[in-house]
Amino acid sequence: MSAELLLPAAEAIDGYTVDAETKNVKITTGKNEITFYYTKRADLAYTVNYYEEGTTTELHDSKKVENQTFCQVVLRYFLKNLQSV
Repeated sequence: MSAELLLPAAEAIDGYTVDAETKNVKITTGKNEITFYYTKRADLAYTVNYYEEGTTTELHDSKKVENQTFCQVVLRYFLKNLQSV
């Protein structure tokens, strides 16, 4: 009897990239385990808009901040740059 070759697929997880979409596993009587490794995406961006309260009247040019990491806290950016508005 030969062991079955399976191709399990990685789960998509928002904000992360996976090391491989599928991996091979040959089922045996021993430990059968596959590990997918995930890394936070660092290619994300956000835009800061400066509008008059309650309107879409622009008070300052918008700023696009690129190369951000998933779940990174950005509050510091707002506090640091608020005085330049």
